[in-house]
Amino acid sequence: MNELMTENQKAWLEARGLNETTWHVLTNSIFVGAQPQSIMMAVEYCKARGLDIMKKPCHIVPMWVKDAKTNKGGMRDIIMPSITEQRITAARTGEYAGQDAAVFGEMVTIKFGNSEHVVPDFCTITVYRIVQGQKVPFTHTEYFEEACATTKDGNLNTMWTKRKRGQLAKCAEAGALRKAFPEEIGNEYTVEEMQGKTININGIEDVEVSEPQKIEMDITNDDDLYKTVKASIENGSLEKKHVLSGDAGYIISENQREELLAS
Repeated sequence: MNELMTENQKAWLEARGLNETTWHVLTNSIFVGAQPQSIMMAVEYCKARGLDIMKKPCHIVPMWVKDAKTNKGGMRDIIMPSITEQRITAARTGEYAGQDAAVFGEMVTIKFGNSEHVVPDFCTITVYRIVQGQKVPFTHTEYFEEACATTKDGNLNTMWTKRKRGQLAKCAEAGALRKAFPEEIGNEYTVEEMQGKTININGIEDVEVSEPQKIEMDITNDDDLYKTVKASIENGSLEKKHVLSGDAGYIISENQREELLAS
């Protein structure tokens, strides 16, 4: 188990049925680089909502919090749901009846910071719920300029630069799911919608949700961690393509790459 954890933390994990292998996967594959206390928060979050933490239905997101009274701020980790959690919540009702393909608006050129980007003007998603035996549509339109996440200098952040349609579609889907399942989901926003935004909560101003930092871990000479990554791929908690592309945050050797490709 992680050597940085106290005995009390170890006992806390054991009481929740987590063994060393599971904890190793959580710290080294699913929530890479996160503090043990933050991962424990995620465990409690998923337990309270009846979610499988190994499927990563939530994210640990660093936030900058500035107190309106003292004008002082600091970073803290919070747990935010992903679009996956909202899908799970909708499916559990037994009334979710699917959704239509995303409909994108025409491509427009918008300047963000010092760069111009060609982006879809909007995205519309329609989801369906069975209401009193009838299949009822719930539609939501999200506009790129309003939904996108930017950096402090006004440029699009990394994720929105790479996946303009994908991120916008997730935001539109989240809005449609909230309309269709207001009691089950409430007014809870997903991490996809809140990255790079500033929100006001409980008298605290300038709460900036940061884009999760990408942390690269060199496993070229770490056989134990490489075996853990392989096991995560086999059990479905980690996608092979993300490991091979580097998106999962692992640096692998050519021999490891060839072995993964062959498996």
